[in-house]
Amino acid sequence: MRRAGLCAAILLLAGMMLGACSSKEQGRGTFAVNVKVIDKGEGEDGQYWIMIAYPDKKRLKSVDKIILEESVWNTVQIDHKYTVRYIRQEDGTYSFSAITPLKD
Repeated sequence: MRRAGLCAAILLLAGMMLGACSSKEQGRGTFAVNVKVIDKGEGEDGQYWIMIAYPDKKRLKSVDKIILEESVWNTVQIDHKYTVRYIRQEDGTYSFSAITPLKD
């Protein structure tokens, strides 16, 4: 009986530790992908954006729009390839994290 109580306490503690390690951000979807920038611009609301294509993916929706800060947007060039890290938000938009040029 005492052994069963100890085992239950250990399992409960392990479950709590695993639950504390998870985060809501992981549920939204974090991506790091190689892409080609096919367009960029500034929206009416003053937000800077890039349109990216996934040249290595065979899927129906192969283009996404990502909002960037102006300083990062200025360094991005159309028709160049980059590794982009971003997070998909719950409302379906993408939150930019990092961008690195790819060497051909």
